[in-house]
Amino acid sequence: MRFASGRRRITLAKYLVLLGLLIFAVELPAASGIYEQRSSFRDAMSALQRGRVSEFNVLRQELNEYILAPVLTYQHYLSRVNNLSHAEISQARRELSHAHYGDRLFRSWMRAQARKGNWRTYESHFEFSDDLSVVEQCYYLTSLLRTKQREKALDLVPALWVHGESQPDECDIAFDAWIVSGRVSPLKAWERSVLALNSRSYQLARYLWRFFPLEMRQQAESLYSVHRKPALAANHHNFRKDLWGYRAWTHGLLRMARDDAKTAFTTWETHRARFHETEEATAVFLNEIWYWLSQSGVLPPNDVSIGWSDRTLGSLLCLAAAYEDWDKAYAYAADLSDEMLREERWQFWKGLTEMKLNPDQSSELLQKLAQERSYYGFLAASILDQPMNLNHRDQETAVQLIEDSRWQLIKELFAVEYWDDARLEWSFQWASFTEAELTIAIREMASLGMTYDTIVAAGKAQTYDLVDARFPMPFEHEFIKYAHQTDVPREFLFAIARQESAFNPKARSSANARGLMQLMLPTARATAARIRADKVDAETLYDVQTNIKIGSHHVAELLLRFNNNRVLAAAAYNAGQSNLRRWFSTTPQGIDTISFIEFIPYQETQDYVKRVIAYTQVYSMLLGKESPLLYEHELVLPRHQLVGG
Repeated sequence: MRFASGRRRITLAKYLVLLGLLIFAVELPAASGIYEQRSSFRDAMSALQRGRVSEFNVLRQELNEYILAPVLTYQHYLSRVNNLSHAEISQARRELSHAHYGDRLFRSWMRAQARKGNWRTYESHFEFSDDLSVVEQCYYLTSLLRTKQREKALDLVPALWVHGESQPDECDIAFDAWIVSGRVSPLKAWERSVLALNSRSYQLARYLWRFFPLEMRQQAESLYSVHRKPALAANHHNFRKDLWGYRAWTHGLLRMARDDAKTAFTTWETHRARFHETEEATAVFLNEIWYWLSQSGVLPPNDVSIGWSDRTLGSLLCLAAAYEDWDKAYAYAADLSDEMLREERWQFWKGLTEMKLNPDQSSELLQKLAQERSYYGFLAASILDQPMNLNHRDQETAVQLIEDSRWQLIKELFAVEYWDDARLEWSFQWASFTEAELTIAIREMASLGMTYDTIVAAGKAQTYDLVDARFPMPFEHEFIKYAHQTDVPREFLFAIARQESAFNPKARSSANARGLMQLMLPTARATAARIRADKVDAETLYDVQTNIKIGSHHVAELLLRFNNNRVLAAAAYNAGQSNLRRWFSTTPQGIDTISFIEFIPYQETQDYVKRVIAYTQVYSMLLGKESPLLYEHELVLPRHQLVGG
């Protein structure tokens, strides 16, 4: 039997085969799954970037049910934001109000109004927020000036003008109006000069000379000169006898005090009578000079009593404790403000002084602190000879994943590698999550392999007890391999990588440190040459295996150089060996390692060391190892190695 259609004939067997194929094709699921939606989304974004608006609009309509449809809606409005009316932008903002894109689009529209000079519109719709950029604030000042609200605008200018660096060009209109109005007082100009010098904005500091009256110009120039060359402060004749001359002189003395506090203080005591100083200026100077004196190991006599600043009081307390002068330490601890005592650092030092003076009584501060998973918590537990606590929150049973649009949008942005958008959306949404939802979301983020973002998200949400999420062990094979090769404890390598980049292989710092362990190229090349490894360049440092290998060998070299002391190795890793030796040369003689950490002058490095030591302990506990926070040999500083180089 045959079927015929015109000149073409099909046998029954062939017909049944074709029919079967057709039925099979009909029963296949439609190829409209999430993978195809993601592909179409990328096509739509590409079309818009290339100016193919019609193609973009077609794809946008097809993706109307896709979770990232708001992104396409945002891009649609953004492409014509310059031409949107207020009514249209308000409608668009409402349409996108469930995500961060609504506010983001509105701010883009506001910037467009400013660029077009629609100042009345800008002023009438301006919204204050904590994250306003300097440009947006200056646009607002300009809008006030252009809408005849001059006094209001000029009153707001000083907060932006008194800054250590040059502000954006968008501020010029408001700044010029403020300057023309004659409101630049010598005090404001001086304040900005000091900020500019401390920020190394030397060109700005010289520019500011024009705002000083002629009788003050010499003092302003003296301030600039002595900042660049503090040794000039040794000769008091370089400065006029008035208040501004005194301020320039003492500025130089405090700069000198960073390297030689005793000489700076002696110079001040010898020649202070030559100047006209106020009690307030004297108190400010004494506070600062005693901070630097204490940093170099000098405690004030008992008859010296001024209102210590928090910074100076803390330094005096740590120094007295380092010298084991517990009576003085206790006296300083008694003056700690309530604000200072909210910090674990000062809870520890006050608790330690209480314990030293009353060894038969347990310090409540130390007992409470010992329950915390932190540097000072671990330190308190060590001193009290108590177990250290991880405070790990076990994963809840029968946990349901968040299925609402908030989390799905964030998760999908990560899936299409819109990292910045995903992080902005997380910042927008996290406060609306319950504690249980936050826990689930962060754990799912970790399970999806988004290690860096999990760590950042957990920190922002303050879900500190999600230890497994906050202290992951990615690239474990590489860390095991190079820990074995270098004989560096794996937990120490994990801790450094966790602090350096939060395990982001593509991390790059403002100083051009690269990769997982944030290696500087010269350091990486020197280490690679020493171990006879392949040559490295900027790009190869982003390779995980190369970065961990070179970083591990660099850590091993530092440990070898500093008597296997992880505190010193961590400090050198962060700030360099030359800085470490320089700090050590000015650190009080004979102090122990714990006290030395408190006297590291770079706050960044001080915090870095504390975190690395604490993170090392966390990883040690997660790996099931029993180890002290600091080993016996680490409690003593290898002075000959640091001083001799």
